[in-house]
Amino acid sequence: MSDTKRSFPTLLVISLCVNAIALGIIGGTMISSKRHDGHEHADHQHRDDNRGPFEERLARTALRDLPEGQREEMREVFSERWRAAHELRDQMDTARDRIAELLAAEPLDEDALTEAFDEVRDAEFRLREQFYASLTQTLMAVPAERRADIVERAMSRRERRDDRRGERGDDRRPPPPDHGPDGDRPPPPRD
Repeated sequence: MSDTKRSFPTLLVISLCVNAIALGIIGGTMISSKRHDGHEHADHQHRDDNRGPFEERLARTALRDLPEGQREEMREVFSERWRAAHELRDQMDTARDRIAELLAAEPLDEDALTEAFDEVRDAEFRLREQFYASLTQTLMAVPAERRADIVERAMSRRERRDDRRGERGDDRRPPPPDHGPDGDRPPPPRD
């Protein structure tokens, strides 16, 4: 088996975990936003505002900046979809448990592992589709000028984060796979 095939499941597990955390942040933000008025904490910018893909920053910005009535409608749409997706989340949990068991087993059943990863990916894709549909439904009801302001604020949060990274000289990315910091060294020997 090649090194690429061996590292693929590990990279996929890491990617799936990152996506699961992002979905958890969105769910947590929605639940937390129900408890607190978004404007009560205007002085305290959450560190997570700059994190995640654009659509997640867009949702957080809308949940914080829309008028109370629209925020409540958005929370309700997201909460309803989140509750309705419990079977997908359960399916993902079951498949992740299977992945852990398969990775610990000897010999490794590559076909079963691939199938389990496919189950997680498919469920995650359907959850993302629901999130996008909820975000679209909510933002379509927002007047164009306010919608443009929300988009601008979501984008500027990303730009501020990128600026801060540039000031620190810290892009927080690991070196490319199979190469050293200069990109020309051969990969280290594998034991």
